[in-house]
Amino acid sequence: MTTRRDFLKKLGSGAVALVGVQFLSGCEELVFESKVAGAPLSFMTPAEDGSWYWQSGNGIAKDDAPDIAPEDWTLKIRNNGNRVGGVSFADLQALADNGESLSYWKTMRCVYGAYVGPAATTFVANGIFTGIPLHRVLEEAGVDPDANAKLRVFGADGFSSNIPIGRAFDAGPSPLAPLLAYELNGEPISRLRGGPVRLVIPETWGYKNVKWLDALEATPSDAIFGTYETERFNPQTNPSVSAETQRRIDDPGQISLASVVSDPNAVSATLKGPDVTIAGASFAGGQKIVDVQVALDDGPFESAQLKGYEEMLDALSPAQRELAAECAQQSEDWPFVGVWRTWTKTFSGLAPGDYIVTIRARDDAGQAQSGDTSQPLVIAPEVRVPFRVT
Repeated sequence: MTTRRDFLKKLGSGAVALVGVQFLSGCEELVFESKVAGAPLSFMTPAEDGSWYWQSGNGIAKDDAPDIAPEDWTLKIRNNGNRVGGVSFADLQALADNGESLSYWKTMRCVYGAYVGPAATTFVANGIFTGIPLHRVLEEAGVDPDANAKLRVFGADGFSSNIPIGRAFDAGPSPLAPLLAYELNGEPISRLRGGPVRLVIPETWGYKNVKWLDALEATPSDAIFGTYETERFNPQTNPSVSAETQRRIDDPGQISLASVVSDPNAVSATLKGPDVTIAGASFAGGQKIVDVQVALDDGPFESAQLKGYEEMLDALSPAQRELAAECAQQSEDWPFVGVWRTWTKTFSGLAPGDYIVTIRARDDAGQAQSGDTSQPLVIAPEVRVPFRVT
């Protein structure tokens, strides 16, 4: 057991990498003051506002989010500045009716996300996206991947990003194609989730999955491009950002190996003993999570209980199970690449007092979280959460 004084000493000396609830520009600012037990995360995050997090790369308010009716939506496609095609919502529906749609699980994570709290405040969520593979419309427009380096992506809110042209045509760490997505969890993507159509790329941070999709432009230039890439993470205007960080934000923009804790749902929560269950989720953009280790104070690390495929299905409604059956990922692919795994770890017989729990995940590439904070865009540091038992 750790005393409060010992914990504060460690925190002051920098010996504890404490990651709590933080709200940074680009994500919704929420007042989160709960200091009680939380709850395990559902494998499928409800798409409703308040469950799925709100994020705006331009910092716009919800009331100012673009409101585009499907019948009014058109995607403009340009090749080196020249318009070469356009796609309407009806065009996407026609492709879907022809059997060309694709559905898959995707863990969405804001690059500014926190590590303790419910999904809506840690800015991470998991759901099933359905849409038309991006390469399908690029091929139809005559975009040549061999003549271009990047695909620039523009949202109706003025936000922009980019992906390597090869990834737009499927080559990447995930075996799944980027999507022009129009459904989330079996329902039309709502206005606040970026509808009627948004870009979805399996392994990438949220900012690469541009919402309110408006235009695509293939270009032979490999210059860094995008709102986050050139504004938020620019070492020339932000001295805290290194050139290496900017490069990783630009390409590959891949979600780091990380863990979040949902129970307790706040730093320094007060929990009822003597048995305490810690719960959360771990994920890595281009890899599978194979183990999550949890330690109490200075005790040994022990494996948490990772939810299995059948447990995941059992927690879904009948309609959700039908939707999951249509996904590209199935039981033989479990655990899924780039998709979170939820877990729990119970500590029994805890005496009243103050404790610190440490969580670290490991992926199938052999990468593991630790106390190292030097490469947070590749491997996020282990999560350490103090709590009190009564």
